[in-house]
Amino acid sequence: MPRDPQENRKHKQMNSTRRRRLLQALGAGAVAGLAGCTGDDDGDNNTGNGGDNNTDNGGDGGNGGDGTGNGGDGTGNGGDGTGNGGDGTGNGGDGTGNGGDGGDGNGGDDVPDSLPEVETFGPDGNQVTLSLMHDPSDQTDPDIAASIQDNLSRIGINVELLETADILSELNSEPNEDANPDEFEYGPIGRNAGPPDQTRVVNDWDMLIGIGGNSRPRNPLATEVFWVPDGSVNAYGFVDEEMQNLYDQANETVDRQERVDILAEIFGRLTQQCPANFHSEDESWTAFRPNINVSDAFNDFGFSGAVYNRYRGEQTVSGDYVVLTDGVPQTFYPPEADDTSSGAVIGNVADIAYALTAENEQVPQTMKIENSGDSQVWVCTIRDNIQFGDDFGQCTAEDWIYQINNIYGLEGNPFNEETPPSSYTQWQDQVDNVEQTGEFEFQIELPSPDPDFFLRPLLRNRYILPMGLYEKYAPDAEALRQSNEIANFSWTGNVGPYSYEDDTPGTAGDVIFERNDDYYMRDHVEESNVQVMDDGYANAPYFNTLLRDREPEEATLFNRWRNGEGDSVGVTTENVEEFQQRNDTQMESQLGPFISSMFFNMRSNGNPLLDSADGRFAVCQAINKETITEQIQRGLAGPPAATWQPRWSEFFDASQATLHGIDFDNGDIQNAREIIAGLDGFSVEEV
Repeated sequence: MPRDPQENRKHKQMNSTRRRRLLQALGAGAVAGLAGCTGDDDGDNNTGNGGDNNTDNGGDGGNGGDGTGNGGDGTGNGGDGTGNGGDGTGNGGDGTGNGGDGGDGNGGDDVPDSLPEVETFGPDGNQVTLSLMHDPSDQTDPDIAASIQDNLSRIGINVELLETADILSELNSEPNEDANPDEFEYGPIGRNAGPPDQTRVVNDWDMLIGIGGNSRPRNPLATEVFWVPDGSVNAYGFVDEEMQNLYDQANETVDRQERVDILAEIFGRLTQQCPANFHSEDESWTAFRPNINVSDAFNDFGFSGAVYNRYRGEQTVSGDYVVLTDGVPQTFYPPEADDTSSGAVIGNVADIAYALTAENEQVPQTMKIENSGDSQVWVCTIRDNIQFGDDFGQCTAEDWIYQINNIYGLEGNPFNEETPPSSYTQWQDQVDNVEQTGEFEFQIELPSPDPDFFLRPLLRNRYILPMGLYEKYAPDAEALRQSNEIANFSWTGNVGPYSYEDDTPGTAGDVIFERNDDYYMRDHVEESNVQVMDDGYANAPYFNTLLRDREPEEATLFNRWRNGEGDSVGVTTENVEEFQQRNDTQMESQLGPFISSMFFNMRSNGNPLLDSADGRFAVCQAINKETITEQIQRGLAGPPAATWQPRWSEFFDASQATLHGIDFDNGDIQNAREIIAGLDGFSVEEV
């Protein structure tokens, strides 16, 4: 006899014993990572380390893999559907907003020993078939896809496996042929083409795996790019107005604990609305040769100073450093780089504004940011010796003011596209004004005090480009993206530890860098207008040449390592234990911010089952995450994810999360079947 839907709606909470088990340190799997911006959420910003800080599979390995950026988580339970999709076009279905008629995730107290086989039929009278996009060349994704296929067969759903060689390119959307983007309420912006009923995901998938999104555990306000209707990373068409309201509340409050509570509520709501099934947290592994120095800070979630801590033998300048990678950078244009393969390339030729240690202490790079005292005005001071290339001159506050106002869209858009050529246009919502107060100083004025503003990735993970470069190509945004200055990094001058030399072929191939003899940071070791830096910067970086050696096939990539090639490589779960036993390898692990997820298509070409929160909730209930993390990923890719925050984040609240696929049993399958059977137009029938 079916259980009362209200009973099903109770949260499956995590008791302390279960939580301790889920907090055990595990290891790396290989997924592309999407951050919503380059530089992950503060590993090493890729600076001068060839991307070996788990951001680019050699760095490309790890459960954050080669992307952020792929990059980019209740109240308002809906009732009649208001705020949650209303008529169903906005992903609320009937608007229950909490997993619909199910939601507890454990199938009640009476767990059946066995269940009959069933088939699930949709409104068209045919058995429901969902397509699942994955990368067959990945070492674990094919097995994960097969596991999901098997799990969903138990609730009567067929799964068609689709294959791609570039999973990040699949997380994108486009207007329908009969749609007029000029009439859209929002978009196109970034990967988000606009309202879901007028747009479609590319290549007609229903579900997609192999991408880890950046959870921003330092300050998750920036995760709204994944979960609000007009978010730039929201390729999958998730619409929940209550989510937007909660993010607005979190942005507006000046009370830190209140913000923590609201964000925890957001992450709990995501486990009820289910725009994605959160599979695993992020612990990644990198292999180094034994003679390569790796600082202790590398293992922490924060800045490790790789530009001066990475050297062979003695800390002297010599030789080459070779990063073996299978990562594919998406772009060399920094303002639109939302994947960490792109960040791993860009980070070698340019430094970000500032980084953070594991203790959230600021490490100024091209600038420092300081609270003026009232937490509403923040003062930024730029290093006074940064020179751009191509005769663009010295970097001053004027360059930052122009980039914030015109590229990040705080004041305007001088380019010929609907939005400025940038994926980072959240400034209008979070900043009132920027004003130059000196040649190397400007201030940021907030709408209300925020003592944690420096923790936001709004500024700290950003690269500064010369104002003259933007002005040269305005208003032609595409000409800017395709310019020689961008393609060859000739604009960078002395702003990075290395200078770009060559890449073959294009952004998909090897990239060669030469040591930058004019690196600005060397002049800030003894005295500085910003902050005196570690003595190691005096001769940094410590390699004459850095090569990102791209090998597209993982099997070949790791065979090359076994044959003695390369100085570092990101290691997938299949190889961690083997590489730990090798005498020619030192293995290092690192916690990361990425949550490996299966995204659902809620746009016009998605399956009707996924239009409602209830349908998505049921699919999440039926997938055994522990099979994925403990068997397929061999317990080496991080524990099963509960929501869009890792368990070590202060923004994770177990009491808010509805668990899916953890402590999995037949009750979960039974619960999923009952939820689907209660949806209009759907039936679940015994075979």
